[in-house]
Order: sequence, then structure tokens, then C-alpha cells
Amino acid sequence: EPIALYWFDKGIKVSLVNPNCIKSFGASENIRNKNDQVDAALIARYCAAMAPAAWDAPSLEQRQLRAWSNRLAALQDMRQQEMNRLETHAVAEQRE
Repeated sequence: EPIALYWFDKGIKVSLVNPNCIKSFGASENIRNKNDQVDAALIARYCAAMAPAAWDAPSLEQRQLRAWSNRLAALQDMRQQEMNRLETHAVAEQRE
């Protein structure tokens, strides 16, 4: 998403497409070789044929909220990991 946001901010039309859709499209064209040139041409043909919808970037507020939510989730995970370590240590001490 950061790359899409960069181009969106530059005024370039951006579409976010599930890579599996493009992979399936390539399989339907019997594409077997994989390299950057082949991939670029395949993506261009996919966009020409399927006309994926333009992506609208989330607002700054939405991006900030998502960043804070992700940070909160990471901190909660870290806290749980530390609680698990403490519990494991307490159990090990009881056995000694």
C-alpha cells in the first residue's frame, strides 16, 4: 500500500489487484515463463482486459488510526508473550 499511496499522491490512477487474479489470468493465457518483462506485459494485458477499479486512498485520519491500531495490537502481543514467559519461569521455579 505505501507504493500505491505514493503514486496516488502523484495523481496516478492506481488499482490494487489480488496477485492470484493476475496469476490466474496468466494461466489462462498459458504463460509459463516468469521474468519481470513477462510479468509487466501480463499485468498490462490484465488491466486492459479487466479494467480493475481505481483505488481510493484512505484519508490521513484513517491511515493514522490504522497505524495506532496496529501498534496497539503489537503491544498487546508483546505483553502476552511476556506474560507467557513469566508463567513459564514461575512453573519452572516451582519444579525446582
